[in-house]
Amino acid sequence: MNNIFDIKRFGNCLLYDLKRAYGHYSLSMLICVMMPVVMFAVIQIFSLLFFGEFNHGVENGYAVIAGVASLTAFIITFPSKVYGQVTEKRYGSSWLMLPASGFEKFLSMILMVAVIAPAVFAGLFLTVDGIMSLLFNSYYGNSIIYSCSALYGEFIRNTSGLVDIHFGSLFYLALVEYMLIFTLGAIWFKTSKAAKTIIAIFILSSILSTLGFAFVGANFTGLREFFMSADNDIPYTVGKTIDVANLMISLKMFVENAILLCCIYFRIKTLKH
Repeated sequence: MNNIFDIKRFGNCLLYDLKRAYGHYSLSMLICVMMPVVMFAVIQIFSLLFFGEFNHGVENGYAVIAGVASLTAFIITFPSKVYGQVTEKRYGSSWLMLPASGFEKFLSMILMVAVIAPAVFAGLFLTVDGIMSLLFNSYYGNSIIYSCSALYGEFIRNTSGLVDIHFGSLFYLALVEYMLIFTLGAIWFKTSKAAKTIIAIFILSSILSTLGFAFVGANFTGLREFFMSADNDIPYTVGKTIDVANLMISLKMFVENAILLCCIYFRIKTLKH
């Protein structure tokens, strides 16, 4: 058992990854989480230069746009900056010689990309976003938490509570999936890691979408009969359909994440220089 997992050895491995992440990504993390400030400053400066007044038009869009931009940059850059060098002979050889088993290195890596780094990013971004909303609410608008809560409440009201999509859990599963995808790309490809990963995502998405449409087309008659037979109890049918959709999407993401985890572990176990 000690050859596979030892708590002290794993703790040292995780500490090594934490120090490496801090050394290689702290500045990039700061740039990502400061996106609300940068975006707000740029828009207001241009507004003052061209219109002579502060801009009110974006309203609550700053937080959402900045959140999407900074999260995208974080997902793409964190894995390659922290773990991309394992494919290089100099650093990769040192990493392979760490006094830790392959499973401990794998577990440390997954904790970093799926739990610790996203939690740090979220905490810092939400802090910056909240401060901006508090100090410049008239121009910046509401924080992203407030805006998302308001949008979700409006969504529930407009659908009379019939459509209850588990946005929080689905968002986290999707975040983990993309972090794992770019982590796999970072330790698999030797050059142009992010670009090749994006191309691979595009190709696989196209193939899976084609198969998905083919499956729906093959079962279209059965699906139509299901909805046609339920026209006397629409609320019940819609609710059950959404429940099934939530379950199926969650299972799909769990399976995809499990496959990615297996691929990452296999890559770590077979990595040689």
